[in-house]
Amino acid sequence: MPLRQAKIEVFQPGAGWRSGIPILSDVSRSAGVNSIGAVADRTGLPVETIRFYETSGLLAPQRDRSGHRRYAEADISELEVIQALRQAGMSLKDIRDHLHPADDQPPVRRSLAAALLKILDERDADLARARILVTRWASDRA
Repeated sequence: MPLRQAKIEVFQPGAGWRSGIPILSDVSRSAGVNSIGAVADRTGLPVETIRFYETSGLLAPQRDRSGHRRYAEADISELEVIQALRQAGMSLKDIRDHLHPADDQPPVRRSLAAALLKILDERDADLARARILVTRWASDRA
């Protein structure tokens, strides 16, 4: 009887999902991608807040085969922008409207960034006026 040769899969770095080996497909798709816990540690945000941002339509992380969230660098960058805008006093609705347009091409994104910067400039002016009023109020009481 002739011997049958077994097909041997050889690991090829970088082959990932193209290798046809199921375990490698999961590894390549999640390489460089962070779990929600890792993102929470990195950004200082509670896991619950990150989940809330997702349910609010602000984030759309990928999911692995097990259903776990996987955040790419672009997701983390977007989360940092959301966090900064929230700290600047912007509402979730305004953030959602500006960060997730139907068309996400660079010219549209630049236009939306200009609109966000205008809102931040207005908030800066409001804060400057508030500082003047608080300083005046404190000195009137002294």
